[in-house]
Amino acid sequence: MISIYTYFFPPKLSPGSFRSFELVKSLIYSYSGKKLPVTVFTARPLSERKESKFKLRLNKSVNVVTIWVPFSNESILKNILNAFVYFFSCWMISKNYKPKIIFGTSGRFATNFTASVIAIKSSTPFILDVRDLFHLNLREIILRKYFIIKDLIFWFFLKLEKYFFSRALFINVVSEGFLQFYKKQGFNTQNWTFFPNGIDDLFLREFENYQTLGQEKKNKYILYAGNLGEGQGVEKMIVSLSKNLPKNWVFKIFGKGKYYRSIKKLIQKFSLNNIQISKQIERHKLMYWYKNSDILLISLNNYNCLEHVIPSKFFELAVVGKPIIAGVNGYAKNFMKKNISNIYFFPPLNVRILVKKINQVTNTKYSDQLNVLKKTNFINNYKRDFILNKFSIRILKYLN
Repeated sequence: MISIYTYFFPPKLSPGSFRSFELVKSLIYSYSGKKLPVTVFTARPLSERKESKFKLRLNKSVNVVTIWVPFSNESILKNILNAFVYFFSCWMISKNYKPKIIFGTSGRFATNFTASVIAIKSSTPFILDVRDLFHLNLREIILRKYFIIKDLIFWFFLKLEKYFFSRALFINVVSEGFLQFYKKQGFNTQNWTFFPNGIDDLFLREFENYQTLGQEKKNKYILYAGNLGEGQGVEKMIVSLSKNLPKNWVFKIFGKGKYYRSIKKLIQKFSLNNIQISKQIERHKLMYWYKNSDILLISLNNYNCLEHVIPSKFFELAVVGKPIIAGVNGYAKNFMKKNISNIYFFPPLNVRILVKKINQVTNTKYSDQLNVLKKTNFINNYKRDFILNKFSIRILKYLN
């Protein structure tokens, strides 16, 4: 039996949720025995409790334990309180389970903290999947104004991670930029693995053989679909971008997060008629906009901590085949540049260069932008089922 601790799981729409769901399926299908009992400990806000139950389309060996947390808000304090509820609830409920392996996957440390504490206390072997550099984000983004406190908290969480990581069977990271960071911090990464988010099957079905054709339209669209938080900085660009967008271009946004309402207010306040924003929509509905947009945008804020990541959205957009403009630096930029051809870069939040790249894309033939062989190689290397199958085999070998 395996216990999996993942804060996000369907019906939640997020990269972490989709990844955890696909990993559970891969573990079951890769298991050589008769059946593999899997217990998933996930969380959902109480506000969703009255909604119809999500039916997990997996076999009966999967048991999903939902921890109902009090808040759905993105504020720091409410996230901390949710983390405490999740930890103590899992602590109590987990006493009824005796797994052979515990697996934790986390982007904000709290879930991996929960998995690690429960595993060490129960003397159960455990594996951790690291999806973000929480302590670095804490120091450089959330606590950046608190000069002494931010460094103390950074080193506290780093030491805590080192303690947990040294006791795990192995650690997986979703970006090799994380490996570089942890090596510099003195972590022993010899037994670590790199299994990234990869390309979702939905995008492969829609776009693997999709050919983009030039279409005459009244308006051209640059599309951003994703989170609207501190890590993206989209709200800092829209007023200037609206003023400088070429004629007949529209910036279309689908998303949710801390700055969703702020962007809506800016659009209304300054009458930004070439900026459109809508709430996050289901992925199959988003396919229409991917097919009918002219440029796809990736944006990261200009914080050093974000130079280590691979935006999960990149794996989706790279398959679409449309020109991508990415405001990224560091490892993210190197990874993208290495793997696809039809991508243009601008310094994060630099609207002047962004507009320059939009004009460059407009004046370049599509056939000159896309290297089909490079796209095919990228798909073959980063299909999510291919990646998670290898990840599952690595995990399951500790059950034998």
